[in-house]
Amino acid sequence: MYAVARDWNGRGVPSARDHQRREQNKGLPGHERRPEKGTRWSVTPLRNMLRSPALTGVMMHRSEPVLDAEGQPVVWADAVLTPEQFAALQDSVLTEPGEGKPRQGGSRRTPLLGIAFCICGRPMYARDQKNRLADGTLRVLTYYQCRSLSEMDRCDAPSVWRAESLCRTVEQRFLDEAGDRSEMRRTYAPGRDHSAAIAELRGALTNLTTAIGRAVSPMAVEAFTQQMDEHVKTITRLEAEPAAPARRLEEPTGAPCRERWRAMEDWEARATFLRRTGVRFYCEGTHRSGDVHMYLPTTLRRPVHDVGEGEGVSGIECHDEGARRFFLGLRRAKGLGPGFWYAR
Repeated sequence: MYAVARDWNGRGVPSARDHQRREQNKGLPGHERRPEKGTRWSVTPLRNMLRSPALTGVMMHRSEPVLDAEGQPVVWADAVLTPEQFAALQDSVLTEPGEGKPRQGGSRRTPLLGIAFCICGRPMYARDQKNRLADGTLRVLTYYQCRSLSEMDRCDAPSVWRAESLCRTVEQRFLDEAGDRSEMRRTYAPGRDHSAAIAELRGALTNLTTAIGRAVSPMAVEAFTQQMDEHVKTITRLEAEPAAPARRLEEPTGAPCRERWRAMEDWEARATFLRRTGVRFYCEGTHRSGDVHMYLPTTLRRPVHDVGEGEGVSGIECHDEGARRFFLGLRRAKGLGPGFWYAR
């Protein structure tokens, strides 16, 4: 993501906002044109754009697909990507090289970045605190703290947790809830809808009927009639086939999460696994007197034996939409406002 954003900025590719202003300014006199602000690409809007189902032509409202009366996503534009390409893109975004690894330049490692959040919604970052004991020994403790502690707009109750305590809590909560379940891999099954083909064949029948009325050769009439018969047979066959919407298929990836977790050597690998599954933890208070609330995606809420091979899941789900609803419900239950929502 950083490499793409850096390349686009270096080549002068206009950001989404500047591109929209440029399109709106077309055909307008100079005094009515809105100035381009020279906004630069950054990782977050680029990632959000690449993870939006809008790339498949789906209508979106507040980062959520708009559904029709039958609960299916409304497709209102030409797709930029096919469902298969969109699914492959999501796998690439979620397993981006370097995810969970320290950045260059000696910056602080934060394995749980994008997994652990303050109750206000901001990400939790790791920091080191040096304490000198009475015997002169220097002791370094690592904490996860709300990002607002390093910002001017500090939240009302920024969460601060000792790193080992938070990692222990995350491990315990995740294994208790999802240890016996298997990570689910989602694939797309293209829909089957012959309405366009049937409409095209009916139009062809109309044209052939007109052509027969104008034909003067018996051979031409016979050829048109045979073609019409073939079209009628095709229409009858297509109308008999049931329509099926595009859907996602869930398939277990293998061993239960508990076995996969124990096979991972460090928290870098475990954090990458948690990010890929979409798990989130919202922290409040401190490790001494606080709590951690876990969001578990629907793909991890059922045991393996409850999910049949190739079981369909209708609709196109935005990866973070379930987490967003959980976060807003958690804030609402505590009598708090909407907070700050961060999409990964």
